[in-house]
Amino acid sequence: MASTLASQVVIFPFMAQGHTLPLLDLSKALSLQQIKVSIITTPSNANSITKNIANYPFINVIEIPFPTIDGLPQGCENTSQLPSMELYGPFLHATKQLQEPFDHVLQTMLESETPPLCVISDFFLGWTLASCQALGIPRLVFHGMGVLSLVIGRSAWVHAPQLRSTSMFEPLDMPDLKLPFTLTRADLPGDLIYSTNQDDPASQFSREVMEADAQSWGVIVNSFEELEKTHVPSLESFYMDGAKAWCLGPLFLHDKSEGLEKSTAQKDSSTLTQWLNEQVKPDSVIYVSFGTQADVSDAQLDEVAFGLEESGSPFIWVARSKTWSLPGGMEEKIKGRGLIVKEWVDQRQILSHRAIGGFLSHCGWNSVLESLSSDVPILAWPMIAEQFLNAKFIMGVLGAALGVRGSNEVFFCPVERSRSPLSETFRDFSWYKNKSRPVQMSPTCWATGVGSASDESFLKGSENGSLLGAFDESASAPFVTLEAEITPETIDFFVSDADGDPDCPTEGYSSIEQALHTLRIVSVGMKEEDLERLKLPLMSPETENEDSSAPMFTITVDAKSGTCTGVSASDRAKIVLALSSLETKPEDFRRPGHVFPLKYRNGGVLRRAGHTEASVDLVMMAGLPPVSVLSAIIDPEDGSIARKIDYFYSIFY
Repeated sequence: MASTLASQVVIFPFMAQGHTLPLLDLSKALSLQQIKVSIITTPSNANSITKNIANYPFINVIEIPFPTIDGLPQGCENTSQLPSMELYGPFLHATKQLQEPFDHVLQTMLESETPPLCVISDFFLGWTLASCQALGIPRLVFHGMGVLSLVIGRSAWVHAPQLRSTSMFEPLDMPDLKLPFTLTRADLPGDLIYSTNQDDPASQFSREVMEADAQSWGVIVNSFEELEKTHVPSLESFYMDGAKAWCLGPLFLHDKSEGLEKSTAQKDSSTLTQWLNEQVKPDSVIYVSFGTQADVSDAQLDEVAFGLEESGSPFIWVARSKTWSLPGGMEEKIKGRGLIVKEWVDQRQILSHRAIGGFLSHCGWNSVLESLSSDVPILAWPMIAEQFLNAKFIMGVLGAALGVRGSNEVFFCPVERSRSPLSETFRDFSWYKNKSRPVQMSPTCWATGVGSASDESFLKGSENGSLLGAFDESASAPFVTLEAEITPETIDFFVSDADGDPDCPTEGYSSIEQALHTLRIVSVGMKEEDLERLKLPLMSPETENEDSSAPMFTITVDAKSGTCTGVSASDRAKIVLALSSLETKPEDFRRPGHVFPLKYRNGGVLRRAGHTEASVDLVMMAGLPPVSVLSAIIDPEDGSIARKIDYFYSIFY
């Protein structure tokens, strides 16, 4: 190991826990590559940072004084120390006064034997760009949020005037963006589109940091390409001079190369860890935390308390409020079952404990990554900034979360109350977390800050999510059977009395149109890769992009081998088996035919609450190949497709 290094990387975090921790992880990763790192911060923040990097000799901390600002308490140098979030704006503007001492530090480094290779500074510290440009040092902007949220945020900023004219819940058309979920104005961070006065301090600050961001030499994002690769080019399009974006996350995994399995017991002797170790049942404890910046009212905290008490689940709750206390009588009710802490906790350690089975979270990006990596499903309650976008991503795309019912308004406690609105949500979540596990990161997915990770996939596990909400009262009633059980007898349930000539009406029907009521269309739900392998294109490709709610039929098929007309139960059983076989080739089918393949949307029912997605999800949950068979049940009275309620009546009455 070299005793001296010829250059160094300068890292300047924004003074907030969620912004600082990822950059400390990046600093450690760089230092392990024998790269000298200098972290610039203020005296109050230096204490905690120094403790965090104690075992990393190549990391140095440089202190610069935090300015004295009217309204900010003396020594308040971190957003977690703000007595009220109303002071958040003045705090942001106060950081601009750090520029002069920052310039002095860079100038001193340039004159030393270890000049800076580059400066990596937080997005909120946009003024560092001017300092770096004046001294000829590349500035890389660091973003602690995901790529997709960044892309949507930048597009919303560019198109803010047009977005202001749209209704709150109208689906938005974001130019040049292909989004994996429906986006509305209500999902967007308010500061991006609501301010019409471009001269107010908040708008001015936002404009300055956005402009500095776009002119940066490069971009570092705390995410990873296997999760968000498709959105990286869109992000890079907002930057000048061909600046590149590097996904180096999840940064906190850089030192976890031994794996991410949940521990059976932690060595930490703290009260919190001892309590977790005493929980006998794995995956039983709900962890509750809303980060350091969310402003949760006392009334809302009361509802969380009532919901946890009524849920019957053990829990750990990090309640940071300085004004809130447990409602009367609650302490006795939760004694032995719940643990409430008000100081800082090691969230990563908690989530990795084998006792934790769910996370009621504000959906900050750090919390999302930490929860995914520990295989802990999220109960999503987004509150500020891009958290609503994160929630839609992990619920609708990854299938790793369940949303809290309703909006924030439902959590204000009425004078007369009988049951917490959150209690039903916790019951839903208890079912969800036992039936569905989130997308998991493999043990080899750990960031080093340089180079690449293992060739193994960063993501493993199932794409399917919860079946909640898959069917509604008005839906038609499909009959679904597992691919492994397809026989002429099971197909005959769908296709009755159809062994003869398809041009001849079935006995008892006077026309082919009437006969079709009993022939019934047989559909096969399949994943995109299998449809591509068999070269089965969509009948109407536009449905994939224009109407996310529509089923996606491919061209129809018959099997060439062993079938006659393709209409009989025996023939259709063979067609379904041919579609489900990995040995079948495109040339083994005739087109058009009598069986209708359907394209399954990745993400399952959390992407589209349809029969195709629900049936394929069920098959995969059963450990079978992702091929399902569907057919509508016919109403015997008028030949129309039966509603679900009619179908259940026919079974039980």
